[in-house]
Formats: sequence, structure tokens, C-alpha cells
Amino acid sequence: MNGLLHKVEKAERVDESFYFDTKTPYHLFLQLDGSYFRAVAYSNTREKYVMQAEFSYDQANDTLKEIFEKTDFLKRAYTKVRCIVTTPAQTLIPVVEGLSIDPETALGFNVNLSFDQQIFTNALASIDAVMAFAVHKELVSIVTNRFPQVEFIHAAASTISYGLELAASNTQAAMYIVLHEGLLEICLIENNKLKLYNTFAFQTPEDLVYYPLFIAEQFKLSTDQLHVNLAGNIARETPAFDILQKYFANVQIAPLDKRSKYAVRMEEEQVYPSFLTLSPNPGVCLNTGYSIPVILPFESIPIKAVIDP
Repeated sequence: MNGLLHKVEKAERVDESFYFDTKTPYHLFLQLDGSYFRAVAYSNTREKYVMQAEFSYDQANDTLKEIFEKTDFLKRAYTKVRCIVTTPAQTLIPVVEGLSIDPETALGFNVNLSFDQQIFTNALASIDAVMAFAVHKELVSIVTNRFPQVEFIHAAASTISYGLELAASNTQAAMYIVLHEGLLEICLIENNKLKLYNTFAFQTPEDLVYYPLFIAEQFKLSTDQLHVNLAGNIARETPAFDILQKYFANVQIAPLDKRSKYAVRMEEEQVYPSFLTLSPNPGVCLNTGYSIPVILPFESIPIKAVIDP
């Protein structure tokens, strides 16, 4: 073994067809999430997700660059590539007819921007808003050097879309929380309308419960009636889940999105609860205007090995 890949661990699930079928067009979805880099491949012909991979690395850009350079499936050509980021440097800008709001100016009101950040925007049609967000230019360069056609999308696009989907069946207010590494995404929905979306840094289970409680208090919502759906890096057998149940009467792990499709082998092995995708077909736009998967971490997986290039 050589280079920096001794610092990397990789977990992978794959339908065998992905490796021997080189003629089928595929879409590739990537996610940068703290010390994790994740990917899923989607078959246009079969209309199924056929590969999922997760890399755990030291967050050094040189290591990520080497992953891109030496991983076989990242050397392939794809019809479309989208990269999902969970940066806290973000803000929602309402779309108002006749009013033009500069994304950089709006973002600058909420976060301290630096010269080494690049600004992107996503139009979120379902809520008549634009998500403006900043990504470090070196990360952008690593991805675009390999995939010049890549489209960067903030995780909020999927989080808000599925949050609205989950809340549609509730008559009470609903909160959808997605846990990333050291970061929470929270969206609050009431009467099928988004009331709040934001990201929060956290370290402990106590931090996790603080923000939902604070939001409920600010919006004068009863913790006995508020529905809390959880996704991401969490399971029922964790302190974070237990502590939320102490303060909220209705807490559950968000159900699998029935719009998703998976490769047959993935369905048989029942791996999808810990690696969710929220888009049945990347060619069809969802409410957000962005048809993308929410890529969540593996909770348990038998294939865990150090990459040996």
C-alpha cells in the first residue's frame, strides 16, 4: 500500500452488473459530509440504484484527492454527476416577484464569507426560494477536476423535499431532523408550509435536544403534539434517540421513502434503511426542482476494509 490511502476505510455494496456492464449510462451522486465521502450510482436503463460506497478519511484534502484519483468507479464516465454538500454556510432567499436579491450579499448577512469559498445557488421551487451556500474552493477543485460537469447541491434540497412529504400526512406540526457528523439539519413544517430550515453544530446528545426544544419554544409548539422524524446518523438504540424521547412524545425514525428504487440484490439484503435515497428517477424533478438522493451512512455492514490500491 502506498500514498495516503492507508488513512482511508471503505464500505461498499454493489449490484454485480455495475462492474461488468460498461455500456449502460449511469448517473453518479456524491456527498461530502465531514470525514465521510459517499457515493451512489444509478442505472438509467434499469431505473435502479446499483452501487453505494462510503469512505471514511482524515478530512485532509490531499487524501480526498487521492480517493478521486485511485478509486475505480470514480474513473468511469457518467451521464450526470451531482455532489451534495452539508455546509453550514447557507441561507434561504425568498423569491419575490420584481425583487432581485444578490446571493453573495444575502449569504454575507448570515455567515462570514472568505476568499477561499465559492458560492452556489439552488432554486427550491416547492417553497419559492433559492438556497445560497458556500463551499471551499479546494474541495470544489478536487471534484471538478475529475468531473467538470458536476452540479453542486445543498443537502437542504432533499431534506426540505422529504420533510414536506413526511408532514403531508400530519395534521400537527412536524419537525424533520437529519443528523450528519457534528451537524444537524432541522426543518419545521406546519400546515404543509416550511416555517424554518437551518443547520446547527452539535457534539453531544444534550446539544441535539437543545435545538429542537428551542425551536418548539420559539414557535409556541407543544412537545406532546409535535411530530419529530429523524434520519441520518442515528438509530433507536442510541443515547440521542433516548434523550429526544424524554422531551418529545412523538419521535420516530423517518420511514423509507417509497419513491426510491434499488438494485434487486440491495433489496434482498435489506441494506437500504441505513443508506437511503429519496429519488426514484434522476430524470424526474421532485418538488424541490432537484431530483437527488439523500445519502446516509451505513449503520452496520460486513464489508469493512482498508483500501489497497
